[in-house]
Amino acid sequence: MNKTDSRSKTAIRLGIIAISSNVVLCVLKFIIGILGHSITLIADAINNLTDTGASVVTLFGFKLAKRPADQQHPYGHARYEYVSGFLTAILIIIVGAVLGKTSFDRIIQPVELSVSPLTYIVLSFSLLVKCGLAIYYAIEARKLKSTTLKIAMFDSINDTLTTLAGAIAVLLFVTLRINLDGVFGLVVALWMIISGIRLFFIGLSPLIGHGDSECIKKISDKILSYANVLGVHDILIHNYGPSEKYASAHIEISNDTTLITAHRLADRIERDLRRDFDIYISIHIDPYEQSNPRISNINAIITEALTVLDDKLTIHDFHIEDCENSVHVYFDVILPYDSKLTKVNIIDAAKYALRNDDTNYSFIIDIDRS
Repeated sequence: MNKTDSRSKTAIRLGIIAISSNVVLCVLKFIIGILGHSITLIADAINNLTDTGASVVTLFGFKLAKRPADQQHPYGHARYEYVSGFLTAILIIIVGAVLGKTSFDRIIQPVELSVSPLTYIVLSFSLLVKCGLAIYYAIEARKLKSTTLKIAMFDSINDTLTTLAGAIAVLLFVTLRINLDGVFGLVVALWMIISGIRLFFIGLSPLIGHGDSECIKKISDKILSYANVLGVHDILIHNYGPSEKYASAHIEISNDTTLITAHRLADRIERDLRRDFDIYISIHIDPYEQSNPRISNINAIITEALTVLDDKLTIHDFHIEDCENSVHVYFDVILPYDSKLTKVNIIDAAKYALRNDDTNYSFIIDIDRS
């Protein structure tokens, strides 16, 4: 069984449990809320109904995500999982807004609560179920590294807080005859809206693309462990779903390496990364004249000059080309995202560093961000 099938089976199991639990809780709370005139419990019942819808969305998201690649979607459909998590976050915000409006109305026009022993039983049962679901989601979210299940976990925590608020409102009314039903409902609504907005951006992040520094470091360390690799740079990762990652990387090897040896090395790295990290990677070979003292000297001078500008700067793909009237110097510079330096600043620093050399240098550089 591949990872996508495993994720789908886990999500289906969770979805069935969540849908069944939420339907039962919705019916029980709605009945108790109507009989007891409790807006908090009625809102909690509606929340459970919405949770049922969210669980259905999550379930279908995982089902769609396991569909194989086709001509229109050559990288598969695994991003549907992200979409389902994103939609769940939107549902949380909507429910929070509806609950807030209803709770505010109840503050303006309070209604006396009616409490029975069944109220305590339903609230206690609901707390146990929602706490259990939150723990279950947390375990599976960490195991599968799933943003969608992480959002579902926070949704279950919100549900637990909503039910807890209802329980506290009931206890205050029974013991002190204080009716804070609407106030507690409003507090819970605000909490749901705030957490929903935060989860909205968590769900949005993988859809618009986000950096994965941990994965880049893992790939870099692995590639640098090969004997013939002198350096690695320009690692790009494209995420088409939690279990569908494609990457590319440039590796530097000695220019004395034969083409067939370089090709075998690239193939070996690609196979190993696929096996060890489940990443499809394409390796680009950059030859480096390691034994050329002239290139090494110019490289060292320019590197030192750029370090003065910013000690976080690094350069790669360094090579030179002797032309008729000048020497072309090629290299790439990795700038931090917060750096204000420009290509002109880099070239001026390189020119100044080589000012005592009578050679006419021309610089051709590319800027990368990291």
